Amino acid sequence: MTKRADRIIREKSAEFSHWSETFNTFMAMSYNDVAYQADVVADIWMDTEIMYEEILDAMIRISGARDEWEGPLFLPLAVKGGLEVIYRAAKIESRYIFGTDEIGFFLSTDLSFAENLRKMDDGFWFMMAEISQLGKLDLWENVVLPDSEVRKEPYLYRKSKSKIFSLIRNSIAIEKHYGICEDLDSIIVRWNYDTPWVELLEKGAQAFKNLYRMNYELWRKGRKN
Repeated sequence: MTKRADRIIREKSAEFSHWSETFNTFMAMSYNDVAYQADVVADIWMDTEIMYEEILDAMIRISGARDEWEGPLFLPLAVKGGLEVIYRAAKIESRYIFGTDEIGFFLSTDLSFAENLRKMDDGFWFMMAEISQLGKLDLWENVVLPDSEVRKEPYLYRKSKSKIFSLIRNSIAIEKHYGICEDLDSIIVRWNYDTPWVELLEKGAQAFKNLYRMNYELWRKGRKN
């Protein structure tokens, strides 16, 4: 852990008990069939939004990523426990999202300038591999090819345990079909609901650093050309 990470986590540790209380209340409201007064519901949502903003802000600060940050923007999700907070890196034009859904905590980003994926070296893919050691790596396909296209080469679309292979395959298939690969998969890293706050901040910050760096490399390669 770096000195910056240690300092910020010690600073945030005073909030951990409050975070736990806020989070447990939000989960109880989300999962229990109990009627709450409208003003109580509004307060719970507000407290949870503040908490999620504090967590993502801490991850950004610990990561050391330097950009012009726009946000936060909050978005409820249509699932139990669904809420996300979004910050946008204005310089490299990419979004970063922290939140919860019915599975647990997550941190995600859309790959900006995905058309430059084919220009990335092995260091780029190593950063993605590192993320898989920090949490459960997942992908969300923003573009789905027509079934008619999939049926032409079914062997290519067989399920793979490797998210890196899946991302590369999807980028090639989308570029082949549409002529350009602009809107590709979202990269997601997940943690269980019961992940300790220190672990969530440490691993989340490292995952954020890699996600930001990956988008930075895609953005930089585009500027060179």
